[in-house]
Amino acid sequence: MPTSKTFEVIILEDHYYSNKILSKYVTTLLETNLPFNTNYKVHSYKSGTECILNIHNSINIAILDYYLTHDVGDSSVLINGHEVMRFIQKVNPSCKIIMVSSLRNPEVVNLIKKEGVYAYIDKHVQTHEHIGMAVEKAIQESLQ
Repeated sequence: MPTSKTFEVIILEDHYYSNKILSKYVTTLLETNLPFNTNYKVHSYKSGTECILNIHNSINIAILDYYLTHDVGDSSVLINGHEVMRFIQKVNPSCKIIMVSSLRNPEVVNLIKKEGVYAYIDKHVQTHEHIGMAVEKAIQESLQ
């Protein structure tokens, strides 16, 4: 039975090639893990500003990089992934947010976790494998 709902994922990664690779990987995960005939969209952004301007309440999963040093907008107004996470939580509290970062500050990592991030993934430790597991789990929970 076809579904009318579209499963939506946003990716916020400022590095061009990392963004492309992650977008392709997430598309493959959706194709493999969503029920047959389920529509899906992967929205890819390279700046916090661009991402925030396109957030809406039907996003299922958000994969956010913490550090955004290549913002295409005004460099004096860099928005990091944590700020985007807070915005998403206000607009769409049911969105499962996966933060991916090389952040080595335990206080900030603990704050992100305390504020309700679905998963925090260290970029230095088998990143794609951990992202894949978190996305697959989030898909299954979203479908229940």
